[in-house]
Amino acid sequence: KDRWTIYGGGNDIWEASDQFRFVYTEVQGDFSCAVSVDELLNTHSYAKAGVMARNSLADHSSHALVNVFPYGNTEFGYRSTDGETMSAISGLVLPIPGAKLRLDRKENTITGMVYVNDRWTKSGSVTISGLNKKIFIGLATLSHDNNQLTKAIYSDLKILQND
Repeated sequence: KDRWTIYGGGNDIWEASDQFRFVYTEVQGDFSCAVSVDELLNTHSYAKAGVMARNSLADHSSHALVNVFPYGNTEFGYRSTDGETMSAISGLVLPIPGAKLRLDRKENTITGMVYVNDRWTKSGSVTISGLNKKIFIGLATLSHDNNQLTKAIYSDLKILQND
């Protein structure tokens, strides 16, 4: 079983400028990226662990994120235009360990999914005009506290490219 242990600080992925740890790869075209969150240290109720797709590595980049908080609450967050404040849709509560999260890209639309009751359930989607053909996808981790790091353990990371 592949496991990724990531320590992340940063105040948040929310306002017009993001502060977090991003372990990523560059992909081209449509994709599906899924992971299981097995641990998230509770440094703050808004600490996050999740799967993110970013148009660029700039701190104000348009993006989509499906994440879990320390108590298992999930959220689909997005910034449809560079520099705007992130919007978010609250989602289902998942168990940690084993919170399964997924992002799918189809052309300019990115959809967040959570795995519950033996099936994937949509948590939100965003259409990003000007989404580059090549973008960055990966694991996003933050403590929501600039004075300490959180620890997230991920497993079963799968990236499927359709292009």
